[in-house]
Parts: sequence; C-alpha cells; structure tokens
Amino acid sequence: MKKLLKIALLVSVLLPFMVHSETSSDEMLREIQERANKVKQFKELLGNPDQTVRVSALDVMLKSDDQVMKEIAFNLGFASADDTMRAIALKNKILYMKYLNFDLTLTDKPNKGEKKSILNFYRVNVQEYNVNSGAFNFGKYGHSRGQVSGTGLNLQSNSGCNANTILSEGAMLKGSLKCPQGNYLMELQLQ
Repeated sequence: MKKLLKIALLVSVLLPFMVHSETSSDEMLREIQERANKVKQFKELLGNPDQTVRVSALDVMLKSDDQVMKEIAFNLGFASADDTMRAIALKNKILYMKYLNFDLTLTDKPNKGEKKSILNFYRVNVQEYNVNSGAFNFGKYGHSRGQVSGTGLNLQSNSGCNANTILSEGAMLKGSLKCPQGNYLMELQLQ
C-alpha cells in the first residue's frame, strides 16, 4: 500500500511537467514548421525569373535579424549566375566582417625581392563601412581606402600597397596585391 501511495504521489508531482513538456514540444514543432515554410518561400523568391523579385528577396533576407535567413541569402547570392545578386551579397558580406584576411602567394615568376620578403597574408581591418556606397577605411589610422564596386573589391593603402580583387566562382575574392616589396596573388574565402 505504501508503494502504491508513493507511486501515486510521484505521478501527481511529475504529471504537470510531462504535460507541459509535451505542450512545449508541440509548440516547438509548430514553430519549426512555420519557419521552414518561410525559408522555403524566400528560397523560391530568390529563384524567381524576375530579377526585381530576386533582388528584393535577397535584400530583405540580408537585412533580416534571422541568422539562418542571412546565411541562406549569402549562400544563394554568391552562388547565383546573376552578377547583381552576387554584387549585393558581396556588399552586404563586408558589412559583417571586421577583418578581411587575404591569403597571399607569390606570383608565377617572383623576383629576388619578392622571394626575400614573402608575405603569407594581408589583413584589412574594415572601418566606417558604408554599405550603400561600398566605401570603407582601413589601416592603423583608418587613412587607407577600400571600395566594393559590383563584384570587385579594390584597396589603396598608405603603405604603397594596392589590391584589385574580383568575386570569382562562389564566395571567393581573387586578385593581386602590388606592394613596394613585390607583387602577390591574393584570395579570400568569404563563406
């Protein structure tokens, strides 16, 4: 009898938690399904034949507070065959990056100076980025200039280094860096 009483007491204590847990799980499943439907709708809009619809959907997704929406927008924007979509993805991606860490390699035929002063990376600390114009400052005192234009990114530093890169396949910026100590090939994976 005591065992039965203990079991009844235990069930009466745990039952509200079990019911609450089941209700909470149902709410979560409903929320997940609603979110998945929204994502699916936006993905369909990103594939719309009308460029204005695609660009508008991309813009809304990139400005969303929803991190999942942003990541999907970046992935589909960079993978798009439409250069306008790729340019919008690039401009917006720079907004969220504090540093651009380019990997450097020597040119095909490095000169003696380049062989001696091998740089492995070129770091750009993005400051005062204006997503509308694509302009930003970088460097120790913020006096060097960067510019995103279309699918390209150009850098002019006070140290005499200048870079021109272009968004190649996917989310990869590739180009060249010309510095007093030599010329380098550079690349940066954005995603």
